[in-house]
Amino acid sequence: MGIGPFVAEDDRAAERLISEIERKYSEVGVSIGVPEDKRSMVELLKHLGFQYRAPSLRMYRGDRKAYENHVYGILSPEKG
Repeated sequence: MGIGPFVAEDDRAAERLISEIERKYSEVGVSIGVPEDKRSMVELLKHLGFQYRAPSLRMYRGDRKAYENHVYGILSPEKG
């Protein structure tokens, strides 16, 4: 099961949300793509037993927008 988009106000809120998701779906395989600037989320997920594969990449045309300030996870690059 994929998780995303995963949006939270800050690191603390993201931690509470992912902990609840992990608790509820611990028996199901769960995947989440983490934007490259959310190292704290990568570390939290590794602490919870998730396996790190590869960074999630985003493509931009023109100026990069700072929309991802509150995005902690995406489902997949093609789906967001």
